[in-house]
Amino acid sequence: MPGKMKLTVGGITYVVQGDGSDDYLNELGSALELKLKTITKSNPTLSTTMAAILAALEFCDEAKKAKQEIAHLQDELSYALATPHQLRIGES
Repeated sequence: MPGKMKLTVGGITYVVQGDGSDDYLNELGSALELKLKTITKSNPTLSTTMAAILAALEFCDEAKKAKQEIAHLQDELSYALATPHQLRIGES
């Protein structure tokens, strides 16, 4: 059963609930906090909201690219399993 916990990001404390452990949610919060600090350090005039939107876009970009890479690897695996006699180790 998911529990509730307090998480502070960007100077604001939120009560969050998720399927992951408290440690996992803290890791997510820490990653977001680090991203926000990196963005605001490079762009000190941005509001917290603007920095959060940029952080969200960066995380969405990373997630989309990761999903594309997974699909590509699944295709390669399916091909390799379907045609094992054509598999060449060490070639791209």
